[in-house]
Amino acid sequence: MVEKDASKLLDKYYENKCSQEEIFMIESWYFHMAGTIEHEIDEALVESICKEIWDNINPDRKKKVISLYRVAAAAAVLVLVLGSLWYFNDHEKGTLPLGIERMPVINKAILELADGREIYMDSTSQFQIATQEGVIKAKEGTLIYPLAALSDDSVYSKNKLTVPLGGKYQITLPDGSTVYLNAGSSLTYSTKFSRKERSVKLEGEGYFEIVKDISRPFKVNCASQIVRVLGTHFNVSCYPGELVKTTLLEGKVKISLTSKSPQKDKILDPNQQAILSGQDSIIISKVNAEDVILWKDGSFVFSQTPIIEAFRQISRSYNVAVDYNSLPKDIKLEGCSRENVPLSELLKQLSDNIGTTLVLKGDTIKAETKSIR
Repeated sequence: MVEKDASKLLDKYYENKCSQEEIFMIESWYFHMAGTIEHEIDEALVESICKEIWDNINPDRKKKVISLYRVAAAAAVLVLVLGSLWYFNDHEKGTLPLGIERMPVINKAILELADGREIYMDSTSQFQIATQEGVIKAKEGTLIYPLAALSDDSVYSKNKLTVPLGGKYQITLPDGSTVYLNAGSSLTYSTKFSRKERSVKLEGEGYFEIVKDISRPFKVNCASQIVRVLGTHFNVSCYPGELVKTTLLEGKVKISLTSKSPQKDKILDPNQQAILSGQDSIIISKVNAEDVILWKDGSFVFSQTPIIEAFRQISRSYNVAVDYNSLPKDIKLEGCSRENVPLSELLKQLSDNIGTTLVLKGDTIKAETKSIR
């Protein structure tokens, strides 16, 4: 992006004509600059421009008209920082600048507040938002809610945290519990939990570390099941079109089906995994639970994993498409990768594993028809 393009983008922002992707870029620039003002352009000017953008993010504040000089200066700064924020634009579409290696998950997410406002966050985001329940903070890839008093209200404000493909994010809930969200996931939750229970809705994958509270069970609603706990550590994967898997690391969890199935509730012990097959059957097996949550650290562990399932994980983590028809059939993968391995290195490792050359063409992983053996 050249300075002229950056200036036009800022003009569109102040005229409320930006697309969601453009808003994401501008506001991410704000959060980046607010915490790291280390450029040659006058710091006071940059801080003033950041304030203008913050006023635009917060509709309750009076908007001001930015001068042409400050637009030009903002455009100059924007050109400097957009290179480091490429993943909020081209990376969202799966396209990387030439010469940049594709890496797995980056800390980024979108917070949707109860009033409809959306806040775009990355690992550099540091801000505070005042709400009726207290001050919400973002710091170093983590969204932190204030510990809230118990509520007797029947209606609670709902927030939603969405992690795009190629991302991950961490949140501390109002009861102090921590949730790690994987790529392509979302969590809907109350800003204040009731006296009877703590309930959230998960789409995608999340690892939960729940604060123990015997008087208020914690419920995770996902797909066709409900996971109930008092205080424990567990992982739930419930991506659309895939098997729903619940894995326990410590404590106990109870799994119930939402359908009118004769299937009885299931209780999991540590290192057990429950797989929801269809709408009315739960199968329990023994696993190494620590391996299941290594996605938090950017690693992959495959243990007799069907190749289609493995590449679904890779597709989400690296934000790439996969030509599943080109993959060899009936192959199960075995092995693990180091943390945050570049995609090119992972594809080479998997190519050696399955005996077929895997390549990235454009933004799509394909298996070459010619065997490497």
